[in-house]
Amino acid sequence: MKPVIEMHAVHKSYRLGSHLVQALRGVDLQLAAGELLALTGPSGSGKSTILNLCGLIDRPDSGDILINGAD
Repeated sequence: MKPVIEMHAVHKSYRLGSHLVQALRGVDLQLAAGELLALTGPSGSGKSTILNLCGLIDRPDSGDILINGAD
């Protein structure tokens, strides 16, 4: 089945004062139509960052995000 959402080597960081927080470091993900996904992990592990990137609310620093095959 063809993936609806694909993430390839996605990196995302945020500046917090003088600190650089690396939220995602090289994330790969494929999600097919009808497939269910649960993002779990401790606070600060990048769950919301992944959702914001997939929802086009934010842009990755590097890597590719494809939705229905389109960049």
